[in-house]
Amino acid sequence: MLLNNRRRLIVNREVQFDLLSFLSVSCAIFFASQTILALLFYMQIQDIIPHLTSKELIRRYGIPFFVLQIVPLSAYLIISTIYFNRLTNRVVGPIYNIRKTFENALVTNNFRPIILREGDYFKREIDIINEYMNKKTG
Repeated sequence: MLLNNRRRLIVNREVQFDLLSFLSVSCAIFFASQTILALLFYMQIQDIIPHLTSKELIRRYGIPFFVLQIVPLSAYLIISTIYFNRLTNRVVGPIYNIRKTFENALVTNNFRPIILREGDYFKREIDIINEYMNKKTG
């Protein structure tokens, strides 16, 4: 029975939906910004395009177009890295807290309840662990 529950596509809705929504929204914003900038660039050079060959177009406007595409890519990478770091801290923080609490309990032979920060994931799971350990030690 336990193995069948583990095979579900969505195991923890809160964590997985936040990660999936981050991924989909960030990709959509990135592609939309790339498209808008490409259209703005095209509007700037559309009068010249019929008079240039592909080779001349790339030679003249390749670097400005490349730079114009690097700007949103850089912003996307910086913003998504910061946001993704905050999102993963909400996952890793509770796991670290659990480990430290149990390491302390092994050394002192005294269990203190696990306390999570505001916004951390796994609150329900931590409540179950705390309740179980209180029954065992209580």
